[in-house]
Amino acid sequence: MNQKKSRLVLALAEGRSFYIGDQKYTVETIHSAGWVTLSTDRSWCIERIDLSGSLRQEVEPGVNLSLGKGSIGMVKIVCEAPRSVVIDRDERRGVS
Repeated sequence: MNQKKSRLVLALAEGRSFYIGDQKYTVETIHSAGWVTLSTDRSWCIERIDLSGSLRQEVEPGVNLSLGKGSIGMVKIVCEAPRSVVIDRDERRGVS
């Protein structure tokens, strides 16, 4: 059965993090308005994920990330996920 997906846009600066479920993702490097590198610890290694343009990339089962239009020093991460998946910023979890 195809689950209905929701879209959430997060505006984040370099070094800021967000969670997809229990998995933490950090904006490692903003190379340009159209290219960003995220990192996540998969317990066996640090995985780096490059997002560029408007191409969607699946990072968790059923969860896609892409870039929106950011501003200087900020990037907009577009998250598309089933409604059952919790997406949070560090600040909402009480983490800095």
